[in-house]
Amino acid sequence: MRRRFIAIGLFVLLFALGWWAGRGRASSDLYARLDTFIEILHKVEENYVEPVEPQRLIRGAVHGMLRDLDPYSAYVESRAEPARGSAADPSGPARTETKAGSSAAPDLPAGDVGLTLGARDNAWVIVSPTPGSPADLAGVRAGDILDQVDGRSTTGWMLRETEERLRGTPGSKVRLTLVREGEETPWDVTLTRARAVRIPRAEGRMLEKGIAFARLPAIDDSSARDLRQLLRRLRGEGATRLVLDLRGCALGTFRQGANVAQLFLPRGAAITLARGRSEVAGSRWVAAESAPLLEWPVVLIVDNGSAGAAEIVAGALQDDDRALLLGRTTFGRASSQSEFPLEGGAASVRITTTVQLTPSGRPISSLAVPDFDDDEESPDSTAIDSAARRTYPTHSGRAIRGGGGIRPDLDLADSTATAASTHRAAPGVELTDRWVRRALEVLRRAHAPRDVFAAIPPGSERF
Repeated sequence: MRRRFIAIGLFVLLFALGWWAGRGRASSDLYARLDTFIEILHKVEENYVEPVEPQRLIRGAVHGMLRDLDPYSAYVESRAEPARGSAADPSGPARTETKAGSSAAPDLPAGDVGLTLGARDNAWVIVSPTPGSPADLAGVRAGDILDQVDGRSTTGWMLRETEERLRGTPGSKVRLTLVREGEETPWDVTLTRARAVRIPRAEGRMLEKGIAFARLPAIDDSSARDLRQLLRRLRGEGATRLVLDLRGCALGTFRQGANVAQLFLPRGAAITLARGRSEVAGSRWVAAESAPLLEWPVVLIVDNGSAGAAEIVAGALQDDDRALLLGRTTFGRASSQSEFPLEGGAASVRITTTVQLTPSGRPISSLAVPDFDDDEESPDSTAIDSAARRTYPTHSGRAIRGGGGIRPDLDLADSTATAASTHRAAPGVELTDRWVRRALEVLRRAHAPRDVFAAIPPGSERF
């Protein structure tokens, strides 16, 4: 046992020395502290109440290190031998997952319950239940805190572990303990894992003369095409203005969100920026739609269940002054994780490598967003929190605050209206929705795209 610890210590020390030699003095202080880690290993090995396997200690240290970074970074142990060139094969490249939510699948996978999760205040929060999923049908709401799964506390769980415990054999059951804002006691709900659930596509209809309603319950590869066809049909029915509903829309990748956003933006307009130190950092998506819809006034409805791809759409249209945003602040989950295979192929490490920004540089994610100096390798730590407190100019000079989600131009946080499950409701239910009625009030007075901003209360900050 002691020899194994000595071997581990020597390996770590040699690794540290090699890294220091390759990276230079900038990293020497960090890796010089590895002697403390090695000393702790020895103290545990010599004094803990019972013998502990070294592998368990190393695994725990790795999990703790990644957990301290953010909830989405994780150590991933393979359950089977990796295929040559797969994401777990070290001979292959790192795999980047530009996920906007916990799943980018257009349809709910068999054995799932339909929950998109996000981290907030050291807890797992329901970003949004997938429309039509077991969780949605059981009354689970955006903002509910996932406290326990089958009686086991989720405290300290990483995202991958939490999702794996929610999934299982189709038809099997899982018991969730949830905490809801405003309610004193947690409540339990037992869900039957799905065999198959078709997520609704883009849907819409005319609300009144000249004003159309369109909703995207989720965003996938077909969403931009479906929405384009829907808008053509609505135009043929006399539509000249649009209410676009993205409440509870938490599925989809950044690229899929960009494809939807460009339907409303002039060719060449920026949609989103990637920030970080990976090879994709600094990349930007720009609108390339051949015939975008530019002449319609648009009101875009979002809430705290709008995340990822929906936030890309909302941020781009708000920065370009292309749509008035109405509702609640979005969730703020817009980061990408890259999976790096480790030597031997038995495990990999998933690390947050980029965060998405709006075209003005406004951070979307609730994760800290450092500012990088072009002449330095390390981020300016004093700027990490300040990014979310700054204001950013829209195309016309309106000042918008960044960080922790996309903030609407008209905040209806005090309204009792919610997403109202319009994907399951009969036609006409939208008119009983107070948020949709507020959007109608705005559009009735709008004869040109910029007219919607007349609804913003006087005194809004400008540059």
